[in-house]
Amino acid sequence: MKLAELKERDAYDEPEPDVPNPLPVPPQAQLWPILELIEEIEGKFINHAYKEMFGEFDPKKPQQWGQAAHAVRREMGKVQKVRIDELIGIEPKLYGDHLTKLAQGYTPTRGDKLPVVYVLSAGKILGDGNHRVVNELSKGEETVEALVIDFRKHEKWIKE
Repeated sequence: MKLAELKERDAYDEPEPDVPNPLPVPPQAQLWPILELIEEIEGKFINHAYKEMFGEFDPKKPQQWGQAAHAVRREMGKVQKVRIDELIGIEPKLYGDHLTKLAQGYTPTRGDKLPVVYVLSAGKILGDGNHRVVNELSKGEETVEALVIDFRKHEKWIKE
């Protein structure tokens, strides 16, 4: 889903996040340009991978986009330990019920199993896995294993 769609999406049938994120989260005015930059960089790679894997885009099969994104992230990223206090969150509030499930041992079944961290000039952005990282933090962990993707060199291309 594109960021523009997220901004406009109605959430009447979805519960509201209710737990403040203990990670630092920039104000929305600062955060959206960072997320749009990530989407622009990563989107170019995902589009290419999608065409190689599946051919032309089929809106009836959105799971294929997720598979292409997962493949790109695995190809470009490295699994490594990251200090939690170096991460910048993207969700000001989190879903308490999801945090409770994680604390009880629930493992997400879709998407990347590891949190995804994008390294940009703005810092280490926790693009996916805010709940998983906060769960580790609540257990007293200082580091988390994550899929780390360094986009600093690609960031220069977009800004030029």
